[in-house]
Amino acid sequence: MCGRRPSTDVIPRYAHLVNDAPPPTNKFWVYELVPIPKNLDKSLALRLGAAILARRKTLGLTQAGLAEKIEVSTETIARFERATYLPSLMTLGALAEALNCELSDLLRSPIPGRKSGSTLEEKLVSCLSGLHTLDTEHIYSLVQRESTFLRRRARLRK
Repeated sequence: MCGRRPSTDVIPRYAHLVNDAPPPTNKFWVYELVPIPKNLDKSLALRLGAAILARRKTLGLTQAGLAEKIEVSTETIARFERATYLPSLMTLGALAEALNCELSDLLRSPIPGRKSGSTLEEKLVSCLSGLHTLDTEHIYSLVQRESTFLRRRARLRK
């Protein structure tokens, strides 16, 4: 088997990569949808869908316009925005480029419906923002000492 090329009937979608044939004429062949498993937390999909929708509207793009830019169907964009499907990594990169933003901007947006600053991490970041570096290092050392103390106290109670 070593050195032999796989038959094109086994992998027709990727045959052009193996046999130097032209890629398929269907322009949607590169982008794949990833269905969200029912047992998985949908927070990432919701966050991503909200970010795509908000960024698209900010740029004044329609779903059809964005779909045309990244060469997918309008329904695909709708599925991403509704959080029923996640984009593949290639599609995510194309979305970020078409929406004139960084990939991290799409993933970092808040979850819709949740009040901003509602998690402990967000509250801590909010408290520390705007402080001088030395102040944040001092606060970190205080928190570290306090957490060590609390762990020891919890062990003694057991």
